[in-house]
Amino acid sequence: MRAALRYLAEIHDEIPAFRAGFFVVSLILAALLNFGVFALLIIGHMALDVVKYREYHRCSWRLTWRGTIRESAADIMLLSLGLCIALVLSASPGFQALHFSPSVRLTLASFLGILVSKLLILLRFMRVLLNSRGHLRAKSFATRSAWTAGEQFNLFFAFFLLGILTILILRNADDTWFLQWLSFQVLPWKI
Repeated sequence: MRAALRYLAEIHDEIPAFRAGFFVVSLILAALLNFGVFALLIIGHMALDVVKYREYHRCSWRLTWRGTIRESAADIMLLSLGLCIALVLSASPGFQALHFSPSVRLTLASFLGILVSKLLILLRFMRVLLNSRGHLRAKSFATRSAWTAGEQFNLFFAFFLLGILTILILRNADDTWFLQWLSFQVLPWKI
């Protein structure tokens, strides 16, 4: 029995049913959890990267932060995109002009914008978590090479979306509605 369980543990990644089940569970978690949980996942990934660069590879603080930000740029962009879409699609009186019919809004925009961004963050985190030893040992050129166009775009887009989010908040949302929306979307214990 032990040998069979050990063999299953070694080959479970190649079993199609395991992959499908993992994807379905990830999809359900992405739908149920709010953006605060995903922000905590990004912070956890960044903390692991700090340990990776600072303690394991003995990099300076400057190179450590550079590598950490580069490895998390896509996740930060996805979180910003999801928050902006969630704010625009919310039920705020200030955003009524941007609303579509309820069926189109709930099925297409929510799925594509919010759920997919959460799912991608979760899958990236799980890939790192399930192979944390390999992630720590991996020689990364994120600290020494020049920023790629994709990384620059990710950071620019994240800050652009956060700027739009700030402008929309300041112009259209009343304080009580916004605080309720923010607590629902960002506080991890309000699932």
